[in-house]
Amino acid sequence: MTYTNKLLVATGTYISKNILRELAKDANYLIRADVANNPNTPDDVLWDLAMDKDGKVRQSIARNPKSSSNLLIKLFEYEKNLKAPLVYVIEALYNNDKLPSFAKKVIETLYENWV
Repeated sequence: MTYTNKLLVATGTYISKNILRELAKDANYLIRADVANNPNTPDDVLWDLAMDKDGKVRQSIARNPKSSSNLLIKLFEYEKNLKAPLVYVIEALYNNDKLPSFAKKVIETLYENWV
């Protein structure tokens, strides 16, 4: 499948969960980010992608309306423990209504200049 086709499939509304699972393993972070942003991506795949090495993938998890509050907390803990947490991931987490208020308060304390 070409890169363009993968991008179209990864963002598709009526794509099978098995195809999304396969695309979540793609070497290209843009494909993984689109899978992470797709509201039809299975929860187990979102949980795996929350630990992705690329920040754009993690940002997509933080922006995905399907991401649960527990997943967002896990993502925040992962990001917070990195040597260099990424501003755009922290901001996306902070702006997600599903992130619990206690986590938002921690973000406000640790990253007051970012939010």
